[in-house]
Amino acid sequence: EGVDTSSIIDVLFILLLLQTDTQEALDIMEFLQDRFQDCLQQQRFKYALRILVTLNKIQSTDTPLQKQLDPLITDLFQAVAKPESLRDLELFFTSPDISVPDNEIAALWKLLRLLPSSVMRALAPLSGKVDLQRFGLSFISIFETFGEEDPQTLAEVSTELNEKVCLLLLPFIKRINIESATHILTAMAFHPSQLIRSRVFHLLLEWNAVNTLKLFPLIDDQDPVIRQTLLSLVSKKRSPRMELMLCKHIQEKITKSSDSDYILACYNALGKTGGAQCIPFLKKQLLQKSSLGTLFASGGGAHKEGAALALMTLRKAEARKIVQEGAASIIPDVRSACRKALGGKHAS
Repeated sequence: EGVDTSSIIDVLFILLLLQTDTQEALDIMEFLQDRFQDCLQQQRFKYALRILVTLNKIQSTDTPLQKQLDPLITDLFQAVAKPESLRDLELFFTSPDISVPDNEIAALWKLLRLLPSSVMRALAPLSGKVDLQRFGLSFISIFETFGEEDPQTLAEVSTELNEKVCLLLLPFIKRINIESATHILTAMAFHPSQLIRSRVFHLLLEWNAVNTLKLFPLIDDQDPVIRQTLLSLVSKKRSPRMELMLCKHIQEKITKSSDSDYILACYNALGKTGGAQCIPFLKKQLLQKSSLGTLFASGGGAHKEGAALALMTLRKAEARKIVQEGAASIIPDVRSACRKALGGKHAS
């Protein structure tokens, strides 16, 4: 069967090199792609590698035929790098046949390196299934090779990578240029694993590379250190964009929160980063009647207290006036929040 496979590949390439008709060349390329898939399925990786190497050689020649075949070869490489084309590798990685010789496995790693960097999209979901004890170093090195060449794609698949694979990739990410590394880590900061999010966030913090706009969704992360640090960084400068994001976050995400400290921290950040455009929102949060749900919720009063403190932190006459008027309100929780924000000066 090995001779048959080899002969079929030889015949297909001879026919391909003799073609002048584009449609016939396309048909032969489809045969080659099918043969490539068969080789993967049968774990005959050396033959699959041979197909890719030969196509590479044809593509690197400077002939009229090369110009005709170039787009067809490029299309084939793109096609075989897709997850559906590499489905048979999942079976191999998850239940590897011990009888597969080492030289066949070596050919597999070589052929993966010949594929476009988009192959990372197919490999990333497999990272939790691969036998890392057997294939770990070689599997990781594929992501290192392509990650340096195409950090964008590595960033895009980073949250699909297994926790252990992410940890093993961190030394590599630290070595590559800072711009690429920061881009990858900023994406990886949204990994489902809290351990990865924490490691990555602290690394970005160490590099002074935390992009608060991009990492804003982590403002309600399970990790209190990430939450507090991000709120602290957000509070360092006035930003109209951040102001809107915080208003939206308070309105949509923490309305029913019972964590008073977190609620107050969000309002404090809004007071420090915001300006005139958040005054109507804060006024509404302060003066609107409490529903029964928020009135008796453990974090209910924190919204009014936070809104009053944020208005004072804005350091604007219009905002201060709202708090001063609120200190004389007939509504107890509004009056209490405003007096507290004014430092007790209007307390009775």
